[in-house]
Amino acid sequence: MWLEELKQDHYISVTLFDNLIPLFAGVPPQQCGYLGFCSMQFVVESDGSVYPCDFYVLDEYKLGNLRDCSLADLSKSKILSSFLQGPRRSTKLCETCRYAQICHGQCKRLNICYFDEQFCGYQAFIQKHEAILRQLAMTLRRQA
Repeated sequence: MWLEELKQDHYISVTLFDNLIPLFAGVPPQQCGYLGFCSMQFVVESDGSVYPCDFYVLDEYKLGNLRDCSLADLSKSKILSSFLQGPRRSTKLCETCRYAQICHGQCKRLNICYFDEQFCGYQAFIQKHEAILRQLAMTLRRQA
């Protein structure tokens, strides 16, 4: 449906496509999950509490509060450092995947949703649609 709309010059933003297609053109992703590692993403709650990621707004990942600390101080937090350096799940499927440089195994939160030891949703999707994804990526390159 998305592609049919695009063919009619009616672009609809879909996060998956907004990130995946540019990766085929060598353009860095917008969404941090496609980097394959966690990066600093300060999430500030209404009470001033700061967390490293919107998926990890949990007491154990609370970096501090803006009422008590500056963003510079929070960026030096041991909790943040531990979060950023924490392990991510990987599988043998990722080690041999020809699309590993596209999805990078996703972030440590999302990768539990997309693959296991026997199946990867990203891999299946990209295999099925690789030709059109590459074609759309080349269109992006020509427009740049």
